[in-house]
Amino acid sequence: MPVFKYLRSIGINSNEEYKALELNLDKVVNRELKNFRVKMYSAPFFRNYRHMSMPEVISACTPENASAYIPFLPKDKIDLNVLRQFLIDNIEKIHYKNSTYASNFRKLAALYDKLRWGW
Repeated sequence: MPVFKYLRSIGINSNEEYKALELNLDKVVNRELKNFRVKMYSAPFFRNYRHMSMPEVISACTPENASAYIPFLPKDKIDLNVLRQFLIDNIEKIHYKNSTYASNFRKLAALYDKLRWGW
């Protein structure tokens, strides 16, 4: 769920403003970036892709694998415009009926939301 986009749309632009409203979204709002990663992809990412840029990872992998590897990139290497387009290009894969990697794509969409709209 893209929580930060919706929080911003109602005027919540900081952690202080969020806390003042006492909303029950801490599990999502306080999620650390490392929690968007799927551990089983750690070794292959660091072995094969750690020195690549995000566009290079996307080009070198299937969309399914790229969806698992992108969260391992350092925050400063995640190009939000490229990530947004990647998600748009693979929107059908966010549904479990279409892809066994739907969870990865959903985590990636939530990561985009946090990096784009979060504080």
